[in-house]
Amino acid sequence: SKEGRLYVGTLNSLLCLDASGNTIWEKQLESWPTGVIINHDGTIYFQTHDSKLLYALNADGSVKWTYSLGSTSVFQVPSLSADGSLFVINADFLLKFDSNGNLLKRYDLQNIISPNAAIVTNDTVPMPSQKDVIYLQILAVDFSGNLYALQLNGELKWKLLVSPEHPNLFKIPAIANDGTLYITSDFFLHAIK
Repeated sequence: SKEGRLYVGTLNSLLCLDASGNTIWEKQLESWPTGVIINHDGTIYFQTHDSKLLYALNADGSVKWTYSLGSTSVFQVPSLSADGSLFVINADFLLKFDSNGNLLKRYDLQNIISPNAAIVTNDTVPMPSQKDVIYLQILAVDFSGNLYALQLNGELKWKLLVSPEHPNLFKIPAIANDGTLYITSDFFLHAIK
């Protein structure tokens, strides 16, 4: 965080540590937190493993809000867009929230990405860009693609099979200031404009 705090997930809690490793606070949870992210206002977002809850904690560790997702995919990490919107994968859906925990939009990824074949969303991290596009690494069982650009209106902008040899073995994309999307797969680094 900008204050130099470090957040560490344990088996049943989230710890907030100072730069010297001293515990500032500890939040007890039902399971370990996965993919903690921090908003510019200090809000901490995460899910817990096998939990149906999406958490938003204040900087002091108190609960700002929770949202019951109903079901979960494995090891999901939420993402923030520049306007503070929160995106999270839940089963075959991409959910968009405002900073107060209100569900703004629900995208049916199965129908958008591969209506005639199953998709695998485990370990998918949505990557919002400055250009109203969300990048997703999803495996469509028909092997038609594994990197997708989804517009905020819910339409598929493009898809690309980044790694045909190992279609589900690639990492979270990163976006440069000029809008270039970088992603690794197998032994390659891809730059996509």
